[in-house]
Amino acid sequence: MSIFSRVSDALAGGVSRRQAVNVASGIIPPPRDQHAPVLLGEAAYLPAVHRALQIIGTSVGQLGLTVERTGQRLEGPDVPAVIRRPNLDMSRGDFLEQLALSMATTGNAYVWRDGGTLASETTQLIPLDSREVHAWRETDGAKRLMFSYDGRDYAAGEHSRIVQMRYLTMPGTVRGIGPIGAAQTTMRSARDMRDYSSKWWETGHPSGILSTDDKLTPDEAALYRRSWNQLDADGIPIEQTDNPSRVRVLGKGLHYDPVMISPKDALWIEAQQFDTLEIARIFGVPSSLMMTAIDGNSMTYSNVEQEWLGFVRFGLMAYLRKIEDALTSLTPRGQTVRFNLDALLRSDTTTRYAAHRTALEAGFLTRDEVRAIENLPALTPVQRAEVEQQAPAPAPQEIQP
Repeated sequence: MSIFSRVSDALAGGVSRRQAVNVASGIIPPPRDQHAPVLLGEAAYLPAVHRALQIIGTSVGQLGLTVERTGQRLEGPDVPAVIRRPNLDMSRGDFLEQLALSMATTGNAYVWRDGGTLASETTQLIPLDSREVHAWRETDGAKRLMFSYDGRDYAAGEHSRIVQMRYLTMPGTVRGIGPIGAAQTTMRSARDMRDYSSKWWETGHPSGILSTDDKLTPDEAALYRRSWNQLDADGIPIEQTDNPSRVRVLGKGLHYDPVMISPKDALWIEAQQFDTLEIARIFGVPSSLMMTAIDGNSMTYSNVEQEWLGFVRFGLMAYLRKIEDALTSLTPRGQTVRFNLDALLRSDTTTRYAAHRTALEAGFLTRDEVRAIENLPALTPVQRAEVEQQAPAPAPQEIQP
């Protein structure tokens, strides 16, 4: 891969080689925002970002996968091995978590496919560092999508060794856009606020003010300041062997007023809460899961439950659909891979059991089907006979004249 393509990939989000020449020659103007960007490693250590990534990774990692063929779910050995255990060195949950976090941080996830020539002959999938994979498109001929990794180029497609998943893709680009890259202003604000509040007590504010009604020259002001801080002319602390309690003596009409600030103001609680809410919006994570709240918003159990359902449908699905499509492309044709969302969409026990009772009374679910939903084995013949004996007799129907 040429240097122009690498420059294009780094600065223009993976455009063509011809466009990269324009970037290198200075035709495309530099961005107006000259502030240093928040890099991936730095953003991950911001508390709110770390919490959002932890929620996304944990949510995806705990989900199961199902494989269907012509509408029938495959079970046991019929499920392809690459779905049962995508990577031989880690659990399936860890593998899925890494894919989701890669898209959440860089906007892209890449896996290396081991195995035969065809995608269906895959033996295992290895997650790659998305920062080490460069996507670009040929400018001549078929204009194929290409990936450069470890000094070699690979064409995208059914026989490719590299499979890409993109979080948010704009038309004409070959690389996805992630929340961290799309919201650099918010990331910088959160970073600067964290650094400023941590340094506030060290260098950010005076501990007090010495004042007088008399006019002071700059030399007199410096002298009084050194005397109050018990420093010599070179700024070196003076040992006070005769004043162990460090009592200050004022004169010349001097007054000392300590600067008092509440812990809430010192930690910039409101500003940090605002940054947390902004980061929650960027990642699509409900404020209740981020352990923060919107002022004036009364949260009830019903509201929280609806928030979590919305998070699954409109937040997590942005990651899950891309992973499903990638894994489907690596299974034999006619098979479809889907996430099992029951672990995230399950309601509380009381609500769930009430729904089961309604389904049994209406007759569109059997006891064994309800037990399967609750991950319980089917009733044995003995248990079934006992249940039928305990079941109340149906109420007599009135005879219409």
